[in-house]
Amino acid sequence: MGVNWGAQGAAMATLIATYLYFIPLVFIGLWDTPINVNLYFSTVIPVVIASAAMGVVLMAFERFAALSASGIISRIIISLLLAGGVYFIAWIMIPGGRKKIKETISDFTFLIKTKQGA
Repeated sequence: MGVNWGAQGAAMATLIATYLYFIPLVFIGLWDTPINVNLYFSTVIPVVIASAAMGVVLMAFERFAALSASGIISRIIISLLLAGGVYFIAWIMIPGGRKKIKETISDFTFLIKTKQGA
């Protein structure tokens, strides 16, 4: 696959292979633990969805940017801004995503306040 599709094809093939053997490893790894598979996947799925959305948008942008004559530095900066924006918007659109963002911000501010008080 890497020969026909180049570096991106090799990366996608590695990603697919990793996911294929990762799923059985999750079941084995969580065996006889207080964390069940449903809890694990319900926690991980929103992150996977937001990351996939970010990846799709960045791949589309890369194809568009390859057609333009913009410099590599400007493409990197735009990609970073685009990645952060798409990831955040995807989290907002996921059911329960806003609540999770608020919880994460609350946890982060608690850690900062605790660190400053110590």
